[in-house]
Amino acid sequence: MENLENVPALFYSAFWSTREMGFLKRILTDLKIDKMKILIFMQDYLPGALITLDGQKGDYLIEPVENPESVEYDGAFIGNMKDIINLLQGNMILKGISYLITRRIKMKGIGSLLKFLNLLGRVAL
Repeated sequence: MENLENVPALFYSAFWSTREMGFLKRILTDLKIDKMKILIFMQDYLPGALITLDGQKGDYLIEPVENPESVEYDGAFIGNMKDIINLLQGNMILKGISYLITRRIKMKGIGSLLKFLNLLGRVAL
């Protein structure tokens, strides 16, 4: 595995501790996540992170991403760091609608993103 920095390192650490404590597989099962890829791409804080979740194995893979158009994903947050962090920390529905209308952030695959936000609320951050 390569050394991860910035956004990929943050997500790697969060999922690593949850997996090592034995909770990741159970959480993924509870959320009915079999296989899912989520892209977190902050245009002003590179690299982004492609998070691949495997519910059957209770495992994950984090890959750094320099170009969001070069990867396939089920859901994505694409924007600047401040807006994405605000969205991840707060009420996605209200902020998400506001950010979409003002084009401050792009969200693709809303169903997968909602599952991912639920997952983030349950991992050991």
